[in-house]
Amino acid sequence: MPDDSDLSFVAVTTTSCLLIDASGVAFSSAAGEAQFGWDEISAIEYAAEGPKHLGVRVRLHDGAVHRCLLTARRRARLQEWLADLPLLLDCFA
Repeated sequence: MPDDSDLSFVAVTTTSCLLIDASGVAFSSAAGEAQFGWDEISAIEYAAEGPKHLGVRVRLHDGAVHRCLLTARRRARLQEWLADLPLLLDCFA
């Protein structure tokens, strides 16, 4: 079994990117950039928002919610993201 520090989820699109790893969550889009450590995060929610869109919400302990929307080039890529995210989040969240 790999060490948790070796695990990561990376999703990169033409307009945004998302990284989830042992440090926490970081994302970037046209709306700006955000980075949160696991000690700040109370929950991470994600869902398909259309045939090629993945919406990710990071809820913080202070009640703030930050959102990132990723557009996959193919539906298959969205399905890969949806399959990988729960496995990775089980390791960190």
